[in-house]
Amino acid sequence: MNEDTPRFLNRLESGLRLAAAHLQELVDELAATLPCARAFDRLPDTADEWHADWQQHWDIFEAVLRRISELAKEASGGRARSAEDQRSQALAAAQALPTEAVKLSELWGTLQTQAGGLKEEAVRKQWGVLARLLESDAAALHAGAQAVRSKLELLVEHVTEQAYQKDLAKAAIDIEREQHRPGHVLEAMFMWVETDEERVRKERALEGRQAGA
Repeated sequence: MNEDTPRFLNRLESGLRLAAAHLQELVDELAATLPCARAFDRLPDTADEWHADWQQHWDIFEAVLRRISELAKEASGGRARSAEDQRSQALAAAQALPTEAVKLSELWGTLQTQAGGLKEEAVRKQWGVLARLLESDAAALHAGAQAVRSKLELLVEHVTEQAYQKDLAKAAIDIEREQHRPGHVLEAMFMWVETDEERVRKERALEGRQAGA
């Protein structure tokens, strides 16, 4: 990491915020279209069973949309200056986003199949127009979910590398001081001296054990 690191991380954070905001816009756009889609069950040629299944599928569809919205908000909180546990939580949310988007696509396929039961030609044409809009929005949402995930993974990767480099620099200073303390020069002639990387690994392993205690 060089002197441009803060600027680079700021750009990554900005990209993450924009991607998460765009994903939320897509969620809102889809949600705004759902009442029109649900209304197709009020047509004269829809049986009670068809009606119940239609509403149930859209209920699940909306629940997945809400979940995607929640995950997008969690993911956008994974900033470079957040605590490590917050970054981990945000990363888990971002990595779950594409899975939820796949669920949405599968639900959409189920609804499309059920819509094949619409009998009147005029109604089928109306559904076709709405279906193309919904399908386009769903595809864009899936791409948006992937974008949030990739941007946050990149951000966390660089933040982790920055933290590691800082730990290495600190370890090097500590080892240098230890080697120059009174009496240590003679001791060092007969004993192994750990490297910066070994010191960092040891300290992080200790921190991990203490956190899990």
